[in-house]
Amino acid sequence: MKLIKENKQKRRQVWEFDDYFRKQWLFNDERWLKEHYEILQKIAPDGYLKGWGTSNDTMWIDTNKIEGELASTFEHTPDFVKRIENFCLNHYFTKTKPYAHGDWVLSNMIIKDDEISLIDWDNCGIYPEPQILHKMQLDLKSAFGDKI
Repeated sequence: MKLIKENKQKRRQVWEFDDYFRKQWLFNDERWLKEHYEILQKIAPDGYLKGWGTSNDTMWIDTNKIEGELASTFEHTPDFVKRIENFCLNHYFTKTKPYAHGDWVLSNMIIKDDEISLIDWDNCGIYPEPQILHKMQLDLKSAFGDKI
C-alpha cells in the first residue's frame, strides 16, 4: 500500500493498494459514513464500491480501481469538451438526481472507450438544483476555460 494523497486540513488520506483505493478520514463519524455509503450504493458506478469500515479514530471507504484513463489526460478538443459537458448534465439528470456528485473536475472522471465514470464521491449530496448547475459550470469552466 502507498499513500497517494493527503489533505491535512480535511483530515483525509487516499491509499493505493494493488487492486483498490482506500479513502480514509482521520476521525470517526460512523453514522455519516453508513448513510453516505448507502447513497453511493444506489448511484455510484457498478463495481466501484468495495466496502467500508471504522475504528476508534478513523473511517474509510474502499473502492475498486476502474479501468481507463483520467479525463484530465485527454486533449481538449471541441468534441471532447462537449462530450464531458453532456456527460455531467446527463449523469445528474438521468442517473443520480436528487443526489449530485458535486466535484466535476477532470481528475474525477475515468474514460474507457465510450464510457465515462465518476470517482471520488466525497461531496455527493442533495443540494438546490441551481447550486448544482452553478458548481458544475464552475468546474467545467475551470477545466476548459473559454471552450465551455
